[in-house]
Amino acid sequence: MIIFGFGANANSCIFPQSLAQDDWQETRPPVTTQIAGANGAFDFYSASSYPLGPITVRKQMQVLGTSWADVETKLDTLASATIMAGESKLWGKKRDGTTTAWAYAKCTRFAVKERAKNPKTAVPVEIEFFCREGVWYGASGTVDYETAGTKTLTNGGSGSAQIAFTFYNNSAGDITVVSVENLGTSYTWTFSGTIPASSVLVVDSANQICTVDGTGAYSNLTVGAGQSSWLTLTPGSNQVAVAVTPGTGPFLYEFAWTETD
Repeated sequence: MIIFGFGANANSCIFPQSLAQDDWQETRPPVTTQIAGANGAFDFYSASSYPLGPITVRKQMQVLGTSWADVETKLDTLASATIMAGESKLWGKKRDGTTTAWAYAKCTRFAVKERAKNPKTAVPVEIEFFCREGVWYGASGTVDYETAGTKTLTNGGSGSAQIAFTFYNNSAGDITVVSVENLGTSYTWTFSGTIPASSVLVVDSANQICTVDGTGAYSNLTVGAGQSSWLTLTPGSNQVAVAVTPGTGPFLYEFAWTETD
């Protein structure tokens, strides 16, 4: 992957790609290597030894200008968009040249490496970012349905994806129960409460939001015992069952997720 930008969108601040040593570097904090995991199972060199966690990403580039004054202007612009900015999105492009991924990041270091052998109007720059999640997000998926039952949702990423579920009660009466379960993982949640006609239920696993018409309704939500998250999609095809009471409708619901790499 090539790190190419930083900001709210992929075009906010695009990095120069003029230095041969261009590829990104990432490091995770060291962990204590142990043969037996916390659950007592043996785990040689796998996920329990090196769990997901914050990462540090470094990007090297060369800032070119038509004059030293132009170089200094470009350095000031780059610094303002990175080290002087708050947390935003760090953008990378995969080796196919088109697929992008992003991670939440904060620029923590901005170093200008001036050397005698530099070109007359160019200077190497190294930028360091702290990514608190250590997760790269890719494409987004959204599907809509108007009937209950088992649906097939496909997660094209290489990691689990949190599901945001939005339910629109288009019927003339109240909906009292909505439940969703990933049949492959057995992760499930059930909303038991009144969803009046023309109202909207939102259950967002990523942000842990549960609302009816924008008002918190957490007391009506029951999540499966022992779950580490409300509801996720594993990589590949997932069978997700939806039950609605009463189920006569009409109603509309939407699954939305962001794939991770």
